[in-house]
Amino acid sequence: MSNETTKYEFNENENKIIKNLAGSMGVVSIPCVFLGLAYLAVLALNWEVLTGDKAMIGTALAMGVGMLSFLGIAAWTRRSSLALRKITTTSGDDVSHLMEALNNLRKMYSMLSSVIVLFSLLVLTGIGLGLYWGGAIGN
Repeated sequence: MSNETTKYEFNENENKIIKNLAGSMGVVSIPCVFLGLAYLAVLALNWEVLTGDKAMIGTALAMGVGMLSFLGIAAWTRRSSLALRKITTTSGDDVSHLMEALNNLRKMYSMLSSVIVLFSLLVLTGIGLGLYWGGAIGN
């Protein structure tokens, strides 16, 4: 058994696909940054209103989660894009660059799944409380 490890290199056609994907991911990351910053701006400009009224605290929290979500999506998508681009511009480390891209995508989808589960639970709780307090159940 040899101590040498075999390094996989993607071929020209595979590199073309990876390069196109990396480019598209880079494009997607840009508006996500602006959306995250827009959430931040609205949150900052309306901070007193959002935190001064107890009924608006939920809105402020939702805007904060939206801001962090878009900025997270932007950062992890951009990092994945850059790692994929390295596959097409370097040699000898294709698998490690691919793993870096996949790890950043794993982080992004872990965050997205957590946000989706959290909001789903909040919506179901709100529906349940609305039905209970509205008299549809419990009377």
